[in-house]
Amino acid sequence: MIRIQETFNRVVNEMTQNGERLSFYNFNDDFAYNRDDQNSWWPNWLAGTLSGIFLNGDSTLLCGQQWEKVQAELNKLKLDAKWIFNDTFTDVHEFGTGISDDQNDPILFIDPWKNSFSAQYPIGRK
Repeated sequence: MIRIQETFNRVVNEMTQNGERLSFYNFNDDFAYNRDDQNSWWPNWLAGTLSGIFLNGDSTLLCGQQWEKVQAELNKLKLDAKWIFNDTFTDVHEFGTGISDDQNDPILFIDPWKNSFSAQYPIGRK
């Protein structure tokens, strides 16, 4: 499970450094949904990080797109147990869950948009 969390941390950090996500998760989807590919409403004279997000029509990734990048890297891992990394949806949000075939492993809740990685042991496990 440590390798899974390390991979999650690495990919989230890379996306943050590349401008694909923001450290403040509340803003991630706001900037992705309100993307301005022509940079028509963001003043070019305004310096700073937010200006840089849109200068070339780039914006942050949506929650599901962030999860897809993490999921792709997790699926490359060679692990002792067989893990399945599923898409998980709420009404307005997408993140991932990891389920192992080893009954001693917890279920993982993996959310790059919120930079959240947690584990829960269901009843009957461990």
